[in-house]
Amino acid sequence: MHLLEKYKNVPRATRQRHSWSVMSLPARWECIDLFGCEYKNCPEKAALLEIQQARKKGTRDPVLEDRLFRWGAEARICSSCKYVSYCGRDCQTADWQNHKAKCKEETAKGKDEEI
Repeated sequence: MHLLEKYKNVPRATRQRHSWSVMSLPARWECIDLFGCEYKNCPEKAALLEIQQARKKGTRDPVLEDRLFRWGAEARICSSCKYVSYCGRDCQTADWQNHKAKCKEETAKGKDEEI
């Protein structure tokens, strides 16, 4: 099997985390809503979106940049379905009722995949 064909079988959340780590800083700021935590009410994601709105292009803040990078890079995938990622256990627990049905569906699909 070719390497690219195997890459198609890598769980979605793992591909997202890898994409986040190789993305440029401006791209990370632009893609906050697409990466990181699946929980819609994630407090860290909300804080980063507020910072994004207030920040001025061309100015840099290493502390905020590090916070942004860690938030996306340290996201953990659901250990059952490996389809979604969360920034931490609190968000994963809070989102469980919303994720439960999708989790069962994706877990069933993933049983046949070879990585």
